[in-house]
Amino acid sequence: AILDLPVPAGFAVESEDLEVLLSTATIARYQINPRTVTVYLRGLKPGAKLTLVYKLRATMPVKITAPPAQAYEYYDPDRRAASAPQSLVVSP
Repeated sequence: AILDLPVPAGFAVESEDLEVLLSTATIARYQINPRTVTVYLRGLKPGAKLTLVYKLRATMPVKITAPPAQAYEYYDPDRRAASAPQSLVVSP
């Protein structure tokens, strides 16, 4: 499975949490892109829940709607799910 986690404008990814997830084999791999963090999973058991905690650092004051996170199968990308968009406000 692949997860595309949004990185909204005005934010930067703090990779320390992702490194912990990698070292504990919770995730197989990750890639930080300009607007997303792509996370690769080896698999999930049916009905299992997975919670990933990662931090974003605000780089400027913003009022923005973050796009949804998406999850999909590597070999069948039409099988996908998405979260709801999230409103974010960073004050100076």
